[in-house]
Amino acid sequence: MIKQTKKTNILLVGLIIFIFILGVAAFILSTKVKEIAQSKKIVNDISGSNFQEKGVWEQYSNSDYNFSLNIPQGLHKSEFEGQGGYDYFVEFNKTNETNADGVHVGISTKSLKEEVDKVISDITDQSQTEPTKSEEISVKDLKGWRLDYQNDTLSEKRSIVFVEGNKYVYSISSTPNQIEKVMEGFSLN
Repeated sequence: MIKQTKKTNILLVGLIIFIFILGVAAFILSTKVKEIAQSKKIVNDISGSNFQEKGVWEQYSNSDYNFSLNIPQGLHKSEFEGQGGYDYFVEFNKTNETNADGVHVGISTKSLKEEVDKVISDITDQSQTEPTKSEEISVKDLKGWRLDYQNDTLSEKRSIVFVEGNKYVYSISSTPNQIEKVMEGFSLN
């Protein structure tokens, strides 16, 4: 009888240890599944159209050239002075953290017509293409112009909005699906 009880106790202790290990493994596995699901959610929140639908935008302001505009959050900013025919140029480019399209702003002291003509000439020379849209517009009661074009070399559509204000012409470039949101935040300070 004592042998039977000893065997039963050993089996019972073994079963309890097995159930404990199984419970710990289930807990660890459920924690990992939650972490994986959360990381996929984060990736989805910042990629593609979800990024834009979520409204993950921020206001960029430049006090030196007195303007503000909306940009997608998470882009990398680079600034240049006196390059490419612009007094000032700032670009916001894609990073690994975002799938949003870039935004570029060139500022010059040329007239609106001179700036538009120069850009059309550059597009025609570099891409061997003509703008698909070229029209005079108004941006918050300021004189402006919009160009849309397809860069066949890069298989990319771009929109450029030119705004004449203060003593500068602001040339703002992005993709057609983003340019409206970028310009919603445009203002001269």
